[in-house]
Amino acid sequence: MRYVRKICPVCGNEFTVLEKMEEKAVYCTLRCFLESQNKMSEDEDSHSLSG
Repeated sequence: MRYVRKICPVCGNEFTVLEKMEEKAVYCTLRCFLESQNKMSEDEDSHSLSG
């Protein structure tokens, strides 16, 4: 098995994933994933209020 290192776009931590999962693994933890989802929904809400 081969591994690659990635950088989490939310917190900046480096993490290791299987090479096969490189495209699917974006966040280092579930917490970072949920933070990104919350931010996206807040952005959508602010756009719908201003439009």
